Amino acid sequence: MTPELFKHIVRHHAATVVLVTTDRDDRAGLTATSFTLVSANPPVVLFCVARTASAWLALSVTDRIGIHLLGEDSRELARRFSTTGIDCFDHRQSATTTV
Repeated sequence: MTPELFKHIVRHHAATVVLVTTDRDDRAGLTATSFTLVSANPPVVLFCVARTASAWLALSVTDRIGIHLLGEDSRELARRFSTTGIDCFDHRQSATTTV
């Protein structure tokens, strides 16, 4: 991805909710509402994760993460990744499912 394309994408992010995920064996993810561009070249972003978050350990030790910018039609996905106690990656689970 070119620095120009990266900047273009982030500029249009504004108040978008993002998912932050890792593809480790103990995959993890969370919904983040604070997401900031630090540098376009190299691409560096900033987001904060509470140490009490279930995804914190997996995200803190991985060397690769995925950033997913969500659209208006992704509310259920954002809710699922902000819900504790469910498998966020299981599309059959909803934020209202009791585990």
